Amino acid sequence: MLRRDLQPVLAALSGSAHELIHLGTLSGDRVRYLDKIEPDRAIAVRSRIGLTTYAYTTALGRSILAGRAIEPASLGAYLPDFVEHRRSALDHFTREVERAKHVGWSREIEENEPDVACIGIPITLPDGDIVALSITAPAARMTPEHMAKVSATAFRTVDQYLPDGYTRVIPT
Repeated sequence: MLRRDLQPVLAALSGSAHELIHLGTLSGDRVRYLDKIEPDRAIAVRSRIGLTTYAYTTALGRSILAGRAIEPASLGAYLPDFVEHRRSALDHFTREVERAKHVGWSREIEENEPDVACIGIPITLPDGDIVALSITAPAARMTPEHMAKVSATAFRTVDQYLPDGYTRVIPT
């Protein structure tokens, strides 16, 4: 039902951004890809529907955690045990989640996959849970200026196409 409800949003976002679009949900400390729309132009990424990846390295995960207003002190639970330099990794992760709370979208640049960057937008479901949509592009194309432009376009598109009962998480 979730995929069906949000399919028009993903399609519209793909059409407006001309990039790879994902829908994801949080599953423990990981993000599960629920849907994916490929762009007209090629981009090679490892994602596929059903695959999981760590939330702390993805724009999807950061958006969901920001949308759920997870307190900074609790974010360490989302760092896997194998992460080296835990203090600096946690500091960076916390800054990115807190930033996403204030601007309404998250980002990651080559943290989940080399040469790939994403922005994520948290969405509140009718039951109050949070999922996220992401826009994925080659890191060379996803400059800070392009991220800002794509996020503004994404906000307008998402707001226009979200079905009744679904809302974009508004920045705090």
